[in-house]
Amino acid sequence: MCYNAGASIAAGTISTIVSLILIFTPYITLDWPILKYFKQSKDDNRVLACVLLGLSTMQWAELAIHLDEDCTTDLNVGGSKFGFLSLLVIQPIASLIGISEFSWFKGTTRDFIVKIAWDVCFIAWMFFISKDALNGDKYISTSLNKEVSQWCTADRFDCDSTDKNMCELAWKWDDVNQGPRFLLYMATVMLLPALALRSYFFYSFILIGYLVILMFVGGIDGLSESNGTLTGGASVTCFWFPPIVALIQLTGLPLLVQKWFNLDTKIVNHEEKRVESTEALSTFKSKTAQVGRTKRPVSDTNILKFL
Repeated sequence: MCYNAGASIAAGTISTIVSLILIFTPYITLDWPILKYFKQSKDDNRVLACVLLGLSTMQWAELAIHLDEDCTTDLNVGGSKFGFLSLLVIQPIASLIGISEFSWFKGTTRDFIVKIAWDVCFIAWMFFISKDALNGDKYISTSLNKEVSQWCTADRFDCDSTDKNMCELAWKWDDVNQGPRFLLYMATVMLLPALALRSYFFYSFILIGYLVILMFVGGIDGLSESNGTLTGGASVTCFWFPPIVALIQLTGLPLLVQKWFNLDTKIVNHEEKRVESTEALSTFKSKTAQVGRTKRPVSDTNILKFL
């Protein structure tokens, strides 16, 4: 729910750049003290990069919408359908990739539980999607003063700005995320990936607190509605979330909080076990290869003797 084409370009570009920086954290060789905890959070950075890349696709969808706000070409309808695809497919899959490939707890019972929880939330989300979101109904657009398809995103929410172009777009096709379904969306795309992080406490606390604020402001039925800059569910998650996450990760604050609450001890032990198991596997493979190499010459010699 960005405000104009310029905002969509800026947000989409920032999200993409931030994601690339987070993905390539292991290759950053700078020894600046300020980057100490940022570099130690390389697995977390990659999980978050997957989430941000998924969210950034919504910005490009909205860019197409802003370039055709009168629905005179196919750009608006195409952007709306791509945004719909982003919500239902791209963002969930991006988050699942982050959990599956880069989870700090990969291979543990916790990792298995998070994946099962993701499956349950995603299936429940798909099950509870309103049929109204899929039937292509028409509505009376107040900005165009005519009846248009719900895939024509022409209207905006009311806001305090005197310039209505600074108000957020109203997605008539976003009935998939209205009310309680927004909770399943947040769990699938953000909360469960947060539980796969080494610094899970920080992000889980922030996300749960944010959802509580949304429910306090608009009630459970207004979770994803635009209630202002800080309480507009969709605008915060896709517009403000990426730059805020980038700044937070660069400071290393999440890992510092984890250590401050003494929640990192078990995680460090887990990492040591993971390293030990990796080293043991490498040693086993090495010894197996050596045994294979020593057996072959003996076998050849025996064959020659036999001949």
